Formats: sequence, structure tokens, C-alpha cells
Amino acid sequence: MILWHFPALGGKEYLLHHGLSMYSIFLSLISGNGQFYILMVLFTESTTPFVNLRWYLDLARKKNSKLYILNGIALFLGWLVTLFVIFLFIFLFVVCHFFVYFLICNFKIKWNVNVTLFTWSFKTEMNVKTQRDQKHEINIMQLYIACSLGSVLCISALKYT
Repeated sequence: MILWHFPALGGKEYLLHHGLSMYSIFLSLISGNGQFYILMVLFTESTTPFVNLRWYLDLARKKNSKLYILNGIALFLGWLVTLFVIFLFIFLFVVCHFFVYFLICNFKIKWNVNVTLFTWSFKTEMNVKTQRDQKHEINIMQLYIACSLGSVLCISALKYT
């Protein structure tokens, strides 16, 4: 579907993001490692319908409607819950296995994934703050690519743990 409707659904970034995501799932299936982490990352996709509805309401010029406001609140709460659960689990795992990370695997790759998650949540928070003044726009597709690269690196690193 992405290739069939290529320019309409998104640009090269959209294709790269989904390609890297499929590659990380493929690596997880082939190596037998990281299925639980892939599932945790897929939980963040549960907010996609809210993002799509926000875009449709924006195109329909319904920014002042009650549905737009309720959708924004649901989107924010969804991101808050999913990212909080994911951060809590990943950082508890890192703290419990800190020396194993340090001794066995490439330490920079693991922290790269965590920095990517922090960057994503920070940019999401900044997007919520800048929606009011509309002076600055954040390129969400660059963040999608960063998260996809982080998941590929995470699955590659889990192979050696």
C-alpha cells in the first residue's frame, strides 16, 4: 500500500521509516531476540488513529471544534501512557542489568536507543507547546526515522547480549 500510493501517503521519509521498521521486525524474527521490545515499541503505534484524526480535522478546518480538543487530549494521554510504560520498563531493565550491558554488548548502541526515545518524547512535548503559536514546526518524519534507526540498532545489539 505504501508503494502503491507512494506520493499521496508521504514522501521518502515515510517510506524509509516503514522500511526500517519492517527491517527491525525481520531482524527480530531471524535472530530470535527482542520480540518483547518490538511489542513495546508497537504499543506507541496505538496513538496513530488520533494523529490521523487530528490531521483530517485540521484539513477540514475544524481546529476550534470540541472533537479536535478531545482528540488532542486523547493523543497526549495516549503518548504519556505508552511512553511512560516503555520508559519505565526499559530503564528498569537497564538499571538491573547495567554491568551486563557494560561488559557484554556495545554500550553506545543501547544508550543510542534511549537517547532516541528521550528525543522523541521531548519533541512531542515541544510540539504540544508550539501548537498554540504556530511559529515553529517540527518535522515529525525525521523523528520517525530516528526511532526506526534506533529500533534496528537495538535489535542488532540484542543479538550479542
